[in-house]
Amino acid sequence: RRSFWFFTAKNPSLRVLRSSHQVSSVGKQLHNCARSYINRVKEHGYVLVAAFEGEKPTALAGYAGGSEWHHRPVASSNRNVDAGVQAKFDRFLPALVKAKGDITRSNQENNPF
Repeated sequence: RRSFWFFTAKNPSLRVLRSSHQVSSVGKQLHNCARSYINRVKEHGYVLVAAFEGEKPTALAGYAGGSEWHHRPVASSNRNVDAGVQAKFDRFLPALVKAKGDITRSNQENNPF
């Protein structure tokens, strides 16, 4: 069983980060504060989604519920993503809205944090 959920829209792929190790690693590689969201993901059902090219993270967004991103997609050092990357995240959002309950239950049951 894979430890993250895939959505591929050509390249890059989008992955829901499922463990504190993944969140920490992506935050370190993107030089941003993703690690500060670990407790939100663990306790409150917050969902972090990262864009990857191969195994390299290229962007990150946060979702707390509703129909919009809580934390807009950002690239390394919290730079704005280009319109193409933003569009990939936005195309993924309806599936995330629909699946959020399953994702947060899975995180709580498997407790990878």
